[in-house]
Amino acid sequence: MAMEIYQQEEDKSLIANSMDEVENVSFRECMVSFHTKSIYNVLSEMVRHYLGFVTSYDSNYIMQKAKEFANQNFDSFAHKEIPTCFTEILEKPMKKKEQIKLLKGANLTYDQLGALFAQAENKGYSFSHYHYQGDPSSVNKDELPKFIHVKEDGTVEYYGKTTLTEGQMKQVVEQADVLIARILDNDEHWHCFLQTFKGLKGQEAGLQGSQPHLHYISDSFGISRNSLVEMLRKGEYPSTPVHIPLKENEEKVE
Repeated sequence: MAMEIYQQEEDKSLIANSMDEVENVSFRECMVSFHTKSIYNVLSEMVRHYLGFVTSYDSNYIMQKAKEFANQNFDSFAHKEIPTCFTEILEKPMKKKEQIKLLKGANLTYDQLGALFAQAENKGYSFSHYHYQGDPSSVNKDELPKFIHVKEDGTVEYYGKTTLTEGQMKQVVEQADVLIARILDNDEHWHCFLQTFKGLKGQEAGLQGSQPHLHYISDSFGISRNSLVEMLRKGEYPSTPVHIPLKENEEKVE
């Protein structure tokens, strides 16, 4: 896990965590480990600010509590009910046309997406995570501050020195070329759930491009897993007719 702590004010820090690439691992172990480290970083900063920068504290105890919270968080979504179409594609060998037909009109909440990965592990699937981020095209990379965040109200929060205006920094974030892919593997079959930064913001072309969504690809789509990963590492991916809307709120499962 990559982690940065940006000291903004004497009593305020900004913590940025990002998940490293992993291949063929346990989804539960991977997520619990990631969230444990993330929670530990937050708790440590809170304790450090509360007790003072020179005061020592029990880091082992904080790590123990962070792991407890991480396990509780995982269990809170792991057993959620998911649409039966996703269970079927994990359990039954299918041709591309069958998968496309089955997933037509399907959607997931964010919790259900996590539950899908958790339940896939129980069916013998391993988990892989790939991440691509291209360099910004509108500005020189050396001009960027260390951290940029566009808030919900449209204002920009950043850390580090930069010559860019707030408008330029906002443009960098909004036009970011980011690709995240998670692949579930068993001995014979794999399923890829892919998202782009623009897709998550509902800024892609196409019928469902105006809402946050995932792209679905599988071994039945005529591409090898190795070829898919090679494309992902270049920030590319094959076209797919399966777009799965991502919902914020829990909905009744059909």
